Amino acid sequence: MVVFTPAYPPQIVNAYSTVRLLPEVHNAIIHDYNIGSFARFHRPETVISIHDRADFHGLSHLDIRLLLDQENKKEGFAIIDATTAESHAVWWVATTDECQFHAEEYTGMGYPPITYPGEALTLYHLHVMTQALPLEYLELTGGDDDIAWEILEGELARYDPHAPQEPPFDSTRNFTRKEDVDAFIPSVLIIASPGEWEWSDVARPLQEFPPGAVRLTAEAAKEAGLVPSWVSLYPFGRKKPQAGQTVEMQQPFDWDSPKWPWDGVVLGGNKTNVATAKRDRGLRGIRCQGAWPCAAA
Repeated sequence: MVVFTPAYPPQIVNAYSTVRLLPEVHNAIIHDYNIGSFARFHRPETVISIHDRADFHGLSHLDIRLLLDQENKKEGFAIIDATTAESHAVWWVATTDECQFHAEEYTGMGYPPITYPGEALTLYHLHVMTQALPLEYLELTGGDDDIAWEILEGELARYDPHAPQEPPFDSTRNFTRKEDVDAFIPSVLIIASPGEWEWSDVARPLQEFPPGAVRLTAEAAKEAGLVPSWVSLYPFGRKKPQAGQTVEMQQPFDWDSPKWPWDGVVLGGNKTNVATAKRDRGLRGIRCQGAWPCAAA
């Protein structure tokens, strides 16, 4: 039987509302977020934590940013406003520490900062579909990317809330369609028992690795709700496993498997205990979670 290794605790994405949240709007936000975080596979990399603070109602993005800075909550966050229920979109507000650090580099490249009447500093943010926020969060807060790069690429500071709003970022992607998110479907680190894996001496998933790869058998993959995909073993010089050995590998989830229904997890929430979630930065795409290389990235 294929064994799924323990999942890493997801990272927290905090969201604050500028309006009083009705239960149906609160649930709709969780519903959209869970679709984008692939929560139906039971291993989301992030979980949204919604805060409906009365002292934030009616405040501007900058007001909330400064209040959170005073509370020593300097990480980026999402803002829910009066348009979220209809647009299914939120605002992502970057950390002011990084914005101030990179603002000089940004303007030095010839891009004028966005400033608003009465506001003391440039605030970088992005209007984004709630379903797209999980992947955008991982891109904007992790890996080799930084705030300056995202600004120069047009990710941040694209929208001005004081001007007519353009459609939210990634508004054309349907996160319930496999073909729209195929590159982001996560993989999982599993342990396959003898008879559940197969070896190829010629398969070469990545050119930088020597030939030789392993994957689940079609029968074992179907039973586990995964897609059998060739992956290289680490370290690079590792030889073919013996027939009686267990093998650790990454395999992608099967989008169409009945083991991962949409009902329940997506509609009812991801049931993640926010108190135990991580606050560290993450990486865009598929995390290796203890194995190398990833089956996809």
